[in-house]
Amino acid sequence: MELTTQQASAILQVSHSHLVKLLDSGKIPFNKVGKNRRVLLEDLEKYLRVFQLEREKALQELTDQAQELDMGY
Repeated sequence: MELTTQQASAILQVSHSHLVKLLDSGKIPFNKVGKNRRVLLEDLEKYLRVFQLEREKALQELTDQAQELDMGY
């Protein structure tokens, strides 16, 4: 299923301009139909999975550092 950039930005809950930056940087693949970009739903879902994994990894690293520095309760 192909999505417009408006639909894709709504799913990601980001601004349209931020989504365009993600597309132009190559973080999310897209196709052009005339002047308009189209994003495959499966590519958007893949980006969300990778983003979530990276976020969880960063949170775990912060938690580990806090414990090493005895900053926890």
